[in-house]
Amino acid sequence: MSVVKGIEALKKALEFEESGADYYAMAKEKTRQPQARSIFVLLEEEEKAHIEFLQKMYNKLSAADKWPSQITIDIEKDFKMIFDEAAKNIDSDVKVATDEVEVLSKAIDIERRGRAMYYDLSEKAEDENEKRLYTTLAKWEEGHVALLEDFYNFFSDHGMFTGE
Repeated sequence: MSVVKGIEALKKALEFEESGADYYAMAKEKTRQPQARSIFVLLEEEEKAHIEFLQKMYNKLSAADKWPSQITIDIEKDFKMIFDEAAKNIDSDVKVATDEVEVLSKAIDIERRGRAMYYDLSEKAEDENEKRLYTTLAKWEEGHVALLEDFYNFFSDHGMFTGE
């Protein structure tokens, strides 16, 4: 992918991450369940970190007209541990409203689309640094998918739906 196409791809990635941050901000305000809210707060923060990183990458690429040789992203967050900790604190009497479950389902879809987008960009990348960037971002999104799926499945497995 040329630098011009790379810049366009980064713009689209920024738009995607911004819409994700907006979605999680809305979701955290809408949910009444504390553990679901904490997940949406975490994911909003993650999306903001993605935006900040992508904006810096966009600025570097625009200024240098080539991909930086050093691209580092910290994806060390242990999403499994986060799920386990939050699930441990869920009281058996907690009920998750249908709209909260729908928000989780939509969030899973959003993150899956992001993962697919980044893997696609990685496959199209000609520069190895660019390829590594998009592969790493895809893995970041995979962590979000896994976290959201864990919560969705936990709520489903424990019969924690209301209004059904």
